[in-house]
Amino acid sequence: MGKIFNPNRHKTGGVAFYDTKKSINKLNPSRILEIFKERFGDLNNFTFFIVGDVDKLKLEKLITTYIGNLPSVERNETYIDRSINLVKGKQKFIRYYNNENISHVVLSYKSNTPHNIKNNITLNLLNNIIDIKLRKKIREDKSGSYHVKVSATLSKVIKNNSTVNISFSCDPKKAKVLINEVYSIILDLKNEPITSAELSTAKKILSMRVESAMKQNGFWLMAMEESNRRNIPLKKVFELPKIIEELTSADIKSFANKMFSENILQQELHPKSLLTKGN
Repeated sequence: MGKIFNPNRHKTGGVAFYDTKKSINKLNPSRILEIFKERFGDLNNFTFFIVGDVDKLKLEKLITTYIGNLPSVERNETYIDRSINLVKGKQKFIRYYNNENISHVVLSYKSNTPHNIKNNITLNLLNNIIDIKLRKKIREDKSGSYHVKVSATLSKVIKNNSTVNISFSCDPKKAKVLINEVYSIILDLKNEPITSAELSTAKKILSMRVESAMKQNGFWLMAMEESNRRNIPLKKVFELPKIIEELTSADIKSFANKMFSENILQQELHPKSLLTKGN
């Protein structure tokens, strides 16, 4: 399915995709070992983060012993821009592979929304709002699906790359109706400001999550990594509650129009039985 959005996916250096056993058999074990030694035989350009309740003096000794003595070569590395661009417009991927009488649907929106702290917080807030709306419409009003999942990301390596995935499973007979319902909800978000009650609820949920997350080691590990990768002062983390509080309905509407672009991949996986019936 990813090939529809990214026809040059085979060029991607970060991840390998193999279609057949023949492709796997072409792998060279000697070259694999050579790459392993190249990567882990040179710890230059590596940055280590350690978070937790540790004794500083003991930690320094451990770092000296197990990290300080690791091999390093004086060289600078960077990524390669392979000029891989997204396919524009609406695409569909529909298959009839399921053995069970159930349909799986994923609607993927792609855009080039920039990654920054405010956009990231706005995205989380928008995610909460969509989640509430979809749960009410799809699960409660339509009784169409027990669980509707919304996942959204902003990333920036070479270019800005943002994604929103909305997925659910349902009775095959209801798939078309539910897909149209999702599109209708997204269109409303793009055209009409959310109510003050919806904004307040979403802010409360996000504020509680941030407050809870800031007590976890994993949150600070991620914050330190982001600070180092994007050259953002770590103290900016403490501005999160203020950013959440200051966001408005107009901000959400504007951001929804950026995230929910016309670049859509509609993915449907239906039962095999529907294909034999000629649907």
